[in-house]
Amino acid sequence: MIDTGGTTLTATSALKIKGKAARVIPIATHAILSPSYSLNADGSFSTVPIKERFDEAYRTGLLEQIIVTNSVTQSSDIYTKPWIRVAKVTNYFAKVIDRIAHGESVSELLDQQID
Repeated sequence: MIDTGGTTLTATSALKIKGKAARVIPIATHAILSPSYSLNADGSFSTVPIKERFDEAYRTGLLEQIIVTNSVTQSSDIYTKPWIRVAKVTNYFAKVIDRIAHGESVSELLDQQID
């Protein structure tokens, strides 16, 4: 799961800076993509949208792309970002839920290609 993206960016940075990986492509089932919050010196909070943080990481070469599923709805502009790829799983989830609700085997779905 990627929520604010802080751990994703920190881990990606650590791997690249230490020379342990030339490329890092984070993959997450659920992309919450919440803004991060910072406490200012005056006690107020400021927010940084995750899209801006990932845009900057992409521009600087830290982040090549992330791969997520469409299990969480996003604003349409997120899908125009060059750093995101989305694997569509909603039809598969619907078929799994339907089979469970009707007492049918879910394992049979593993052998099928679902669009």
